[in-house]
Amino acid sequence: MKMGKGQHVLLTGPPGVGKTTLVRKVADELIKRKFDVSGFYTEEIRDPNHGKRTGFQVVTFDGTTATLSSIHSKSSLRVGNYGVELEEFESAALPSITKSTQSSANANAGDSVQEAILVIDEIGKMELFSSRFKTSVEKAFNLSNAVILATIPIVGKGKPIPFVEKIRNLPGAKLLTVDKNNRDKFVVDVMNTLTGSQTD
Repeated sequence: MKMGKGQHVLLTGPPGVGKTTLVRKVADELIKRKFDVSGFYTEEIRDPNHGKRTGFQVVTFDGTTATLSSIHSKSSLRVGNYGVELEEFESAALPSITKSTQSSANANAGDSVQEAILVIDEIGKMELFSSRFKTSVEKAFNLSNAVILATIPIVGKGKPIPFVEKIRNLPGAKLLTVDKNNRDKFVVDVMNTLTGSQTD
């Protein structure tokens, strides 16, 4: 499917409000319409016995799964009770971003490539322990023809994260605040913005 002039979309909102749910619905619809979707989304890891959340994992659109953080981790990189598994995260997330940036670079060079959309769920405190992740994200946003759907933390009472604020204030990116009442309604809006088209 051919895109018009697509635009980046940034989704923000409180934890648990449904940002990843929205991301997955949009990605599924894009894939059905034959767009090349790469990148990753984040989902909870829960103990199978009692259902308690024990961590988070990233899932790429080519089927790779890797632990992002865990309450059982011995990592010195901590966010609350969670230790961040940096190497495991990078092993899955970075190739998924590189795939998309390479597609966009090929398009810039005039190659005939399938239209590509990069999903980054999310650009948050855990992920930003990785300097390589920061570099990959910056490279993706700097490509003139890249189209990116990303999630970022909502502005809260804590100290702002400079890199997140840089992304939040990117000129030309559409920022949407997600809540449980609007997340389903946003699917079409996000689709239209990413593809530069009008869908019902």
